[in-house]
Amino acid sequence: MNAVWDRRLRRGSRLTDKCLRIYTTPGEYLNLALLLLAFLTGLGLWYGGGAPFDAARLAMRDVLTLSYTPAGALAAVHLSLVYPLLIYIPLSKMSHYVGKFFSTTSCGTTPPI
Repeated sequence: MNAVWDRRLRRGSRLTDKCLRIYTTPGEYLNLALLLLAFLTGLGLWYGGGAPFDAARLAMRDVLTLSYTPAGALAAVHLSLVYPLLIYIPLSKMSHYVGKFFSTTSCGTTPPI
């Protein structure tokens, strides 16, 4: 396991290595930026807002009942990033970020015939 990480660190990142750079498209960097922005705004809500569970509960109630409760600007930015992200993940390569943990090969088993 350490040899894999040593090789990756020696070779550099996808930005500097010519072999890896051809497999990485600008859209993948956009995906990572969208995830990072959603994470950072959520982190800001978590530490900067009052009670994070109450705010999340109210937001989900508003979504399910199609009603509106005024929220702060950061909450509006966070929700406007997260909801499209949840729609976009299954339609893009980003589903591999989550799906690889549920595959049978990562568990070391093979499906029955």
